[in-house]
Amino acid sequence: MLIEEYWEARHVQFDTKMAPHKAGRIEESVWNPPVLEFRITRHPGPWFRRQRWSFNFETDQVTLNGEWGERQNQSYTKAQRSADAEAIVKAMTQRQPHPAIRYQGATITVYLGRLPATRPEAYVLPKRTAAGRQQALKEAVAGLVAVERGFERVSDREGRSTLVFQLTDGSPH
Repeated sequence: MLIEEYWEARHVQFDTKMAPHKAGRIEESVWNPPVLEFRITRHPGPWFRRQRWSFNFETDQVTLNGEWGERQNQSYTKAQRSADAEAIVKAMTQRQPHPAIRYQGATITVYLGRLPATRPEAYVLPKRTAAGRQQALKEAVAGLVAVERGFERVSDREGRSTLVFQLTDGSPH
């Protein structure tokens, strides 16, 4: 990008972690000679931060004029996680359809990454955040199933977002 090359050639100094290589994120630019005003998106993650900058081509002065942010993905509260876990276990015990459950005979597989709050694509959720939410949901589901009779946990691969249970009492649940 031309502005990136210009900033690097002129050794433009920024007061923050803004750097010439981030020029590719520039959006909504306005040219009022000799000042270029622009917005830039910074540090995608749980917060979607936007900054408004101006750059004076005569003085090579860069100024941060404002910054604001909005939550990019919804938080996954303990209450939501408990409600999700209870809904999964209820569906398992009553053998009802659920987006996170697959039934195959006496085997029940729970896919923890299929719920909106745990699926990486749902809110452009960072994979580490999704993995953490899936692990917390896994523990909540396993804890509830532990008190249910007629289920045996047969598989829990470390780092995987699935739980596999087997019906043990022969009941259709």
